[in-house]
Amino acid sequence: MLSFGGDHFVTLPLLRAHAKHFGKMALVHFDAHTDTYANGCEFDHGTMFYTAPKEGLIDPNHSVQIGIRTEFDKDNGFTVLDACQVNDRSVDDVIAQVKQIVGDMPVYPDL
Repeated sequence: MLSFGGDHFVTLPLLRAHAKHFGKMALVHFDAHTDTYANGCEFDHGTMFYTAPKEGLIDPNHSVQIGIRTEFDKDNGFTVLDACQVNDRSVDDVIAQVKQIVGDMPVYPDL
């Protein structure tokens, strides 16, 4: 299943659709922000990765967020490879770590 969208307002509905077909997924998320904010808003472009694990759509223990440049909640269960960590490593090394974290789960990539 392949999907394209605009901004992150489309991500949560896409995750719901993909989960109906694949079940719980791993997330590989490339961004400067984690989008795991619980700011009291039911749904916006910065809350989808807070909501998705609570709905059972993604498994944070098999998910990784790459390139993060902002403060983030270390208790959300995601592995975070911040921008400095990624810049100091080879691409092959980062890919190997991502594969280890994801394991055999279906993957939802997010850019």
